[in-house]
Amino acid sequence: MNLAFARLVWQFHFIRARYWEDRALNNN
Repeated sequence: MNLAFARLVWQFHFIRARYWEDRALNNN
């Protein structure tokens, strides 16, 4: 498995999680 690709996927997942968390807080 490519380490760079795994790191990119991890960063994308982390950013997406924070994005949805911010949306949830703004909606409430």
